[in-house]
Amino acid sequence: MTVWENMQKAEAAIQKLVIKLEKKRPYSLERIFNTLRSGSRKTQVVRSTSTANQNQHISITIKTAPNLSKNGQMSSLSGCFRQDL
Repeated sequence: MTVWENMQKAEAAIQKLVIKLEKKRPYSLERIFNTLRSGSRKTQVVRSTSTANQNQHISITIKTAPNLSKNGQMSSLSGCFRQDL
C-alpha cells in the first residue's frame, strides 16, 4: 500500500514539474524572440548607417572628380607625382 502511495506522490510531483515547464516555455520563447528582434533592429541600423556613409563618400567623390580634371592635380596625398615635369 505504501508503495502505491509513493508512486502516486511521485507522479503528482512529476506532473507539477511538467506544468511548471509548460508555463516557463512561452516565457523563454518570448525572451528568445525579443533577443532576435533586438538583433534584427541593430543590424538594420548598422546597414542604414553603412549605406548612408557609402552614399556620402560617393557624393564627395562625384563633387571632387570635376576638380581633378580642371586642375590636373590630385589632392596633397599625391604631391610627389608632379604632372608638369
